[in-house]
This record gives sequence, C-alpha cells and structure tokens, in this order.
Amino acid sequence: MNKKIAIIIISILMIGSAIYYITSQNKTTPIASDGHTDHIHDEKSTGQMSKDHIMVAASGAVPAGTRIILKNGVLKTGSQNVSFELYGKDGHAFSDAELKITHEKKMHLIVVSSDFSVYQHVHPEFKDKVWQAQLTFKDNTAYQAYVDIESDEDGKETLRVPLSVGVPQPVSKISQKESRLSKDGLEVKMNSENDFTVGVENSVIFTILKSGETILPENYLGAKGHVVALGDDPNTFIHGHPDDHGDNEVHFAFRFEKAGTYTLFAQFQVGGIVRTYPFTISVIHGKSSSNESTSHTDLIPHN
Repeated sequence: MNKKIAIIIISILMIGSAIYYITSQNKTTPIASDGHTDHIHDEKSTGQMSKDHIMVAASGAVPAGTRIILKNGVLKTGSQNVSFELYGKDGHAFSDAELKITHEKKMHLIVVSSDFSVYQHVHPEFKDKVWQAQLTFKDNTAYQAYVDIESDEDGKETLRVPLSVGVPQPVSKISQKESRLSKDGLEVKMNSENDFTVGVENSVIFTILKSGETILPENYLGAKGHVVALGDDPNTFIHGHPDDHGDNEVHFAFRFEKAGTYTLFAQFQVGGIVRTYPFTISVIHGKSSSNESTSHTDLIPHN
C-alpha cells in the first residue's frame, strides 16, 4: 500500500474516534423546548451540583432535574389540565407501561402550596404521549409537586418539582397543632404514645368519629388511610400507609432522623368521600439521638 494513502487512512480513523468520544461525553437527558425551563437543570452543564440537588434517602424526594418536563408554558389560577413528560435515569421517556401499580395506581402526584393551605393528591393518566392531571392553583403562590412512582428500571422513588403561579409572595405555613380536627361532620383524633422523637419508632393512632361514634374508614387505594408527611426541607417527603388497624383505629409508625416541624396530611375515606386532615407536629431530639441534622426520614413501613 502506498505510504501516503496509509497515513491518510490512519488520520481519518483517529479523527473519527475523537469525534465519537466527544459526542458520547456530551449526551444529556432530553429537554423539551416548550417546557417550563426555569424548572430544568442539566447537572453536567453546571459542572457542580448545587446543594438543592444532593441525593436524599429513598423515603425522601429527589429534585427531578431534567427527568420531569412540564408542558404547560405558564400555570394559571384556578383549575387546569397540567401535562408533563417523565424520563427514567437513562433518559428514555416513561409511559404507563414502564410503571408498576402501587396502591391501585401507576402514579401518585402530590401538590402542596408553600403555606400548606392547598393539598392535592391525584393520579395522572398517560394520554397522547404525556402524563396529564387536573389541578387547581391559587394566584401568587409557590408549590412543590411530588411524583411518587415505582419502575423496574429505577425502583421506588419520589421526584420533586417546584411550581409557581404568578409571583410567589412570602408566607408562613399554616400550623394546626390540635390533636382533633373536624371537617364535614367528621372528626379525626390523632394520638401518640409519647413525644415525637428523633431516632426511635413513634406510634401514631388515628380515630375517626361520626356523630360522636367511632368508625373505621373505608378502604381507599388499598388501605385504611394514607399519610404524607412534609417538613421544612422540601426534600423531606414521606408517603405511607397503616401498618395495622384495631377496633375503629388506624395505626401508623414513624421514624424521624431530623428534628423540626412536620405536617402529617392524613387522608381517610368515609361514605365514598376522601377528606384531608393536616396535623402539625414537632419532632425533638431524644436523649440517645444525635444533634446533627440529616435529610434522612423514614416511615415504617414504606409500602
């Protein structure tokens, strides 16, 4: 073979290899051009993850980054259809075929306002290649949206997406530290055997009363009740279900590894209607617990 031709062939091969290497190193998760881009983060382009992107425990929420792409250009006040795309860790889009059924649904979407006055637990449906849900928003308010899913590819996880309507105003969280809350003629009592304490199992018993008589709630999504616990840190998220129920009582058990204020959004179904009761609790450091704060929070069991 002519020496000049051999040199040319070798040069072409080297250039081709270099182009392949550069291309493979710059692949990113798909980003929709018509998405709500101020909620999209490309961790490779920033060079270093911000504190908000630190991974937390399985029972917490992980900031979604480019894994959830909101298709609505602008969120509006009132009721509207919200659509979004969902991606796996490898960057491919998740349809309903990729997700497992957990408590009778493929997806649990929890949306809560920054002051905790608006709480919505809905179940998006996969239509026209996007996930869709009907949600209601109020003006000038920030929200956190939590997408609770399980897939063969990535297992159980909760993805968090910040949302806003208008220009969010500074607010304080609503605090309801009463042990009894009433709504629509029903009363729910929350009893704890001891103070809520870091690092130990905290037993919580809910009792539902109708006209002064205790009743057992109906099954809702395969359980006698649902609790979502949220703290001051938006990545602190727990979605749990009863581990037991006795005579007209619904039992939960919590384990916290971070002191602070939490709201337990307890949902029960009676007469075919699901009602939400937000209980505010304080979790303190016990004698044997560490004073160091972590972002790890567990609900026992997580099923």
